[in-house]
Amino acid sequence: MGRERELAELDQWLHEVWRLCSRCQEGLRRIEEEHKHIDQLLKTLDNFAALNIDLGLLASSKRFLDVHIGKLRRKLGDASPIVTVWGVGYKVGPTPGDRPSS
Repeated sequence: MGRERELAELDQWLHEVWRLCSRCQEGLRRIEEEHKHIDQLLKTLDNFAALNIDLGLLASSKRFLDVHIGKLRRKLGDASPIVTVWGVGYKVGPTPGDRPSS
């Protein structure tokens, strides 16, 4: 009978150890998920910072397109086919009578 009691106590102890280890493992999993989430946020922040955009210009919906057109022109350089149509907006490629933007 003493051996059965010893086994029952050992079983109870192992059950408690297993429960505590499982809780620690779950906590570690949550920490790893948070770490991945923070890494993703930092990469997004780095990408955003690399855009070099004046956020004040984006505040106005009227200027939003101007900012993006300017970015396209900078990327395309002299080969940019984007033309300003005065009093209207933008178009791709020049046509007679249009004043190109400077």
